[in-house]
Amino acid sequence: MSAIGHKGISYVSGKRWKGYKITCQWKGRKLTKYLGGKHPRDLKKAIRVRNAFERQLGKPRTELVIRASGVGGGRRWKRVKR
Repeated sequence: MSAIGHKGISYVSGKRWKGYKITCQWKGRKLTKYLGGKHPRDLKKAIRVRNAFERQLGKPRTELVIRASGVGGGRRWKRVKR
């Protein structure tokens, strides 16, 4: 999970470029897009792009996150709405 709290979206900041990296993976296919910007409306645009990627891949939308915890298979937990 990314630090901004949205699944599949990470904020990338460097000397020359700032923006969001959107990644969606399903059944062996992976879609990635970089979206420049740091304004809150750019985050909303990144969420729309992520949702479009999921529809394109046929991935069901879920907020369940699976994290490895040293236990075989990891543990499921549901993220609290922000």
